[in-house]
Parts: sequence; C-alpha cells; structure tokens
Amino acid sequence: MDTLLKSLQSERLIKIFVGPGTTMPYHVPQTILHTTSDYFTKALLHETSLGAAETGVLRFPEDDVDVWGILLYWMLIKELPETALGTRAMKDQELAEFELLLVRCWAVGERYQVPQFQDLVMLELLVFLYRGHSPLIGLVTLKEAFATTPPGRPMRKLVARNVAQQLRGQSLHHNDLDMFDGIAGCMAEIVKAVGELPSCMNGCVMPQQRDQKKVATSMAKRPWDGYMVAGGPEEHRVYASLTSVPACRDTLRAETLFALH
Repeated sequence: MDTLLKSLQSERLIKIFVGPGTTMPYHVPQTILHTTSDYFTKALLHETSLGAAETGVLRFPEDDVDVWGILLYWMLIKELPETALGTRAMKDQELAEFELLLVRCWAVGERYQVPQFQDLVMLELLVFLYRGHSPLIGLVTLKEAFATTPPGRPMRKLVARNVAQQLRGQSLHHNDLDMFDGIAGCMAEIVKAVGELPSCMNGCVMPQQRDQKKVATSMAKRPWDGYMVAGGPEEHRVYASLTSVPACRDTLRAETLFALH
C-alpha cells in the first residue's frame, strides 16, 4: 500500500494526442497505461520513436477521438460509459453510427492489446444485435470490421456469421461481396460461416414455433464466450438481457447469432 501511495505522489502524466492535427492532449497517469496494456508499456520505453519529439508524449494520429474517449473512460472506471450505451431512442442513422463505433472500439482494443476492453465492447454489440432494433449489421460496418481486424479473431467470426445470415435471408446478394475483395481471409470466413448456419435458417420453422425455453437454456450456457478474447467478465449487467427467456422474435436471433443448433 505504501508503494501505491508513493506512486500517486510522484505520478507522471503522459500526454496523449489522438487524431490528425490534434493540439489538445489527454493527460493520462503513466501507471494507468502500464496496467492497461503491454503495448503501452513498450511504447513508453520508446516514446520518441512513436512520433514524439520529447518524452512523456504519445501520438496516435490515425485513431478516432470518440473511440479513445471510450477507451480512456474504461481505463479509469473499467466499465463503458453510459453515453456509449442505450439505443432505444436512436434513429436508423444513429444506430448505424453506434454499431460502427463499437466495431472501431473493438479494433482499437485489438491494436493495443486490451482484451478486457474488447470483451465489454463485444458484449454491448451482442446485446445490440440480439435485443435491439435489428440483428443485421450494415455494409459500412461489415467492411470496416473485416478490414481492421485480423483473420480468425472473434470480431471476424461475428461479422462473417452476420454476412452469412444476410445472404441466406437475401438482404445481401453474392455480388455485394465484391466490396470485401482484397481483405485477407474474408471470403474463406464467410464461406465457413454459411456452412455453420443452423438449420433453422432454411426458413422451414416459423418464429412462433421455436422453443423459447430451449433457446433460453442454451443461452444460460454462455454461448457468447466464443466471441470473448479474455474470457469475458464473470458477472456483468448485460447478462440479464442475454439469458432471460427470449421473445419469439429473439429466438431466431439467438440461434443465428450464437450458432445454436
């Protein structure tokens, strides 16, 4: 405890500049950066090689300021800000921007090796798709998710399944896949996801015929863990939304989103 208190008395603040041409930095305690990620620990050992002319400065000119605002909040509170949640009153354009923001947050967590942050962001995205306005991810967000995350990662699995779902439901067509040309591993992951779609997606079972209790039992086994990077938190407020007995509308969403069979 004495060591902690002494560190607070002599805490070094790091200036973090986010976005192109930013002149107003965030002042972040160095210990917070050290405990957040090995990436930042290594970055602080090589500050001048990351675009700074002086020590105590880190620059991330390619990153999004809104995303960093959420990341910094998480660094301090270990929770996502309420302003990043809650989509009931959003209109279509706002919903599209919200899902894109979540994907960008997850990608930044991937880039800077912050798996616990990625897991909370993924949980919000899963609840958004499962219980929200629509289970279908927009084309702009799909393309960004594929382009900014490596093959084989949980975000890739989620968006590949979403593309497969939209192809089966004909809200996407095969010529729409041209937008993914040149993205490493993308097509292979989509093909794999199409093959893994549950049989319920063939349209022969009406939503009102689905066994809601069976789906709820499957959800109680935490099928979302397959989308986690660090295993996900033991307890979290969103779990109530994921594990409660689904409405008829939500059973199909659960089966396709989590590949329930």
